[in-house]
Amino acid sequence: MRENRRERADLSTGAAWETLTRLLEEADYDTTMREYRRLMRKLGRTGGGNLFYDLVRPLVRELRSVGRSKDATKALKEARQS
Repeated sequence: MRENRRERADLSTGAAWETLTRLLEEADYDTTMREYRRLMRKLGRTGGGNLFYDLVRPLVRELRSVGRSKDATKALKEARQS
């Protein structure tokens, strides 16, 4: 992910989404949110549209679908700040 962060945001966000997907499948929402915040610090400036469409939007949708609306709102807020 580190090697692709600047030049290939699509690869970085893809790898990041795989990590979050695994955590979501385990229903480990606290760890999911911690990992998401860490990823936003790393990828927020360089991720662009890929970051939003391939990571933020799917995460928000998934969180809302399992009744975690507060986490979904926090994820959007974090994305806006990044």
